[in-house]
Amino acid sequence: MSQTGPWSVKGIDQRARDAAREAAHAEGITLGEYLNRLLMSVEAPRPNEVAYPFENRRPTPNAANDTLDKLTRRIEATEARSTLAITGMDHTILGLVARLEDAEQNSSAISGHVEGLIEELRETHSALQSKVQKLEADDSSRENLEALKSLEQALGKLASHVFEESELAQNETQAIKGRVETGFADLTDRVESMEVKVEHTLSDAASRVERAVDQAELRAEGTARELADRLSNLETHVNLRLSGVDKTDERLAGVEARVAQSVESVENTLTRTQDRLNRAETTTDAALLSLESTFNNLDAKIETLSKTVEPDLADRLRAEFESRFEEIMSTVRSTVDTARAELAEEIARAATGTSEETVADLKSGLDDVREKLTAGEDRQIQDMDAVSSEIKRIGDLVGSRMEDFGANLDKRVNASEQRSAEAISQIGDQVATVASRLQARQDKALQTLAGEIDENRKRADQKLSEALSGISERLEEVQTQTATSLSPIQKAMASLATRLEMLEDTAAPFQSAKAEPKDLATMEAINETDRLLEEFQEDDTSSDLLADEYDAEFE
Repeated sequence: MSQTGPWSVKGIDQRARDAAREAAHAEGITLGEYLNRLLMSVEAPRPNEVAYPFENRRPTPNAANDTLDKLTRRIEATEARSTLAITGMDHTILGLVARLEDAEQNSSAISGHVEGLIEELRETHSALQSKVQKLEADDSSRENLEALKSLEQALGKLASHVFEESELAQNETQAIKGRVETGFADLTDRVESMEVKVEHTLSDAASRVERAVDQAELRAEGTARELADRLSNLETHVNLRLSGVDKTDERLAGVEARVAQSVESVENTLTRTQDRLNRAETTTDAALLSLESTFNNLDAKIETLSKTVEPDLADRLRAEFESRFEEIMSTVRSTVDTARAELAEEIARAATGTSEETVADLKSGLDDVREKLTAGEDRQIQDMDAVSSEIKRIGDLVGSRMEDFGANLDKRVNASEQRSAEAISQIGDQVATVASRLQARQDKALQTLAGEIDENRKRADQKLSEALSGISERLEEVQTQTATSLSPIQKAMASLATRLEMLEDTAAPFQSAKAEPKDLATMEAINETDRLLEEFQEDDTSSDLLADEYDAEFE
């Protein structure tokens, strides 16, 4: 939609005003009220002029767009009505121009008729002049020649006067035409100035509407930006809370890791003790097995030796070996017995105890160890239970806080949406109010413009009608007077030509006898010509007075 483009005042007839009246009648108001409602506009209201409604309403998302569309359609309708209103004046001006052209054609026809009469007078004057020249060639009528010369001078004056009068009539017609064109140009300038005023009014209204829409958009953007900032702050707060929960999880994981390490260290200690016992038993078994295998090998070697060598030697060797073996066995047995005895003694000493304090210390130590283990297990169980309960409590607390936070967030979001909806509704109401006031002001301006245009058109029609009727009457009077003035002159010239022919046809012997009547006839013709010239001059004076009166009326 072009709001500042050129206005077109062509192609619209008188039915534009009827359409405006029908639109006003359809809404049940007068035409003035309808135009006032379309054109009236004020400054945009301040934000504190409209109170917030108490009900919780949610307008549609496209409320502002619908309001702007309605405003656009109303402005377009106003432009169409303005164009229709201006077009009536255009048709009126075209009618006036047509009437002015008709008047120019009539004046041109009258001027052509006057020029034809002047041309006839010139032809008659030339014919009379030729006849006078013939008479001048004749020496017998000197007196008649002088009379004819005076007649010729009178006719020359008459012809020049008629020519001057025709030029004056043409000049007056051109002056009237120029004044009419000047008045028409002034009227056109006034119409153009009115169009410029209307265009400026529409452009100002459009700029005001655009500023109001821009302010509404800025307010909506500020509200949306504030809501986005609040949501971002809320997300940051939630992330911080979640990071605190993650730290608690890490602490619990560290406690579990330390407990697992303690249990693992106890298990490793027990495993190392069991391995040492297993290694000791394995070493003892290996030593016994090696000893047994060595004895079996020696027994086999002795048995082989007894079979291959002398039995006595074998018996001696066996006996020696058995003795040595017995010694070794006794030594080993004694060593083992000693070790066993020492171990048994230590065990017995440890079991029975020579000192009750040692046994008590050992029992107390074992009890302490057992109690510590039991206490450690209990503490571990209690710690695990406490950790579980703490985790559960933290989870419940975090869940309740998250629920409360979600409820508060929903409330704040709903409140923000409500405020945004109320702000958008207020903006829509303000835009609608501005649009209605602008439409009313535009209607009022159009009504005023239409009234001024109608008044100017009526005055121009009246003046042009009066001027054209006056021009037609004056032209008819001038034509009638000219015809009335020229008819006697033509008759006198015709009679003068007839008499001149009679003079030419008259014989020379009768010239002296008829000299006096010829002089009398010539003098009568000259007197008649002078009288006609005086009447024509009086008619010229009256035509000048009529032209002055017409100029005064037109001005």
